[in-house]
Amino acid sequence: GHLLPAGAAAGNAVSRDSAVKVATEVGGALEFVPMYDHRSLTLLLKHLLHAVVATTGAGPYTHTYDVGVSRVGLSAQVIAGLSETLTDNARRFTGLVCSSWTFSCEAGGLCKISSEWIGTGGTAFQAVSGTIAVVDSEEIVAAHMNNASLTPWNSRQLYLQSFSIKCDYKLARTPAVGLYVSTKPVLSDFTEITVTAKAQARAELIHDDYLAGTTSDFPVVFAGTSPGTLTFDVHNCKLTKCDLMLSAPGEIMYDLEWRRGRAHARRGRA
Repeated sequence: GHLLPAGAAAGNAVSRDSAVKVATEVGGALEFVPMYDHRSLTLLLKHLLHAVVATTGAGPYTHTYDVGVSRVGLSAQVIAGLSETLTDNARRFTGLVCSSWTFSCEAGGLCKISSEWIGTGGTAFQAVSGTIAVVDSEEIVAAHMNNASLTPWNSRQLYLQSFSIKCDYKLARTPAVGLYVSTKPVLSDFTEITVTAKAQARAELIHDDYLAGTTSDFPVVFAGTSPGTLTFDVHNCKLTKCDLMLSAPGEIMYDLEWRRGRAHARRGRA
């Protein structure tokens, strides 16, 4: 606003500030259905877990990732059709670093990975670069979880109806004088890994574990057409929530949550 004489104040009481660009935030969300033998999963796991892959075997191969600190920026081309006459244009984003991801599944459905990203650069719409290739591959579905009715944690028999693993890196943007966008994001707090599940229990022992503060590993294995597998090893999980959900007689349902600070993913493919 401006300082004006009394005679002009009545007609200029509303601020005339114009919109000024002071900063640009690049980033967003990405959700996809993982596939056992698709190269996109190999690439994305590397960036989701901030890890360098360790590959063993001679075909089929096993690719192993541990949650790490190798935050290499991902470049992504986001394709959009703008109109009937102007189609297949793309925006390019650079320096994308995953700030959090969640692997989730529900009985009778597909598995999904949802994630949040912080970037350092982006472009306006441009022509698509390269050739888009869609490779036929096998989706990972909830029914492939081969220990859903066995003993995934502390030898307790749990029939999981829904399940998720969330890894929150607590990354923060790092704005700097002289730039509209953030530089490479950094940790603002300790990384937090959470496992949640809605499970039918066959005994009350799971609640005893909660009261005792029991800690145990939580291996989760998905197996599709051989040799396709995806394994999550969440180490030293402590049960931090064990809410009893009574919905029908004869059924013991629990709303469960575990906390831990490290996860490990292992993927096998032909």
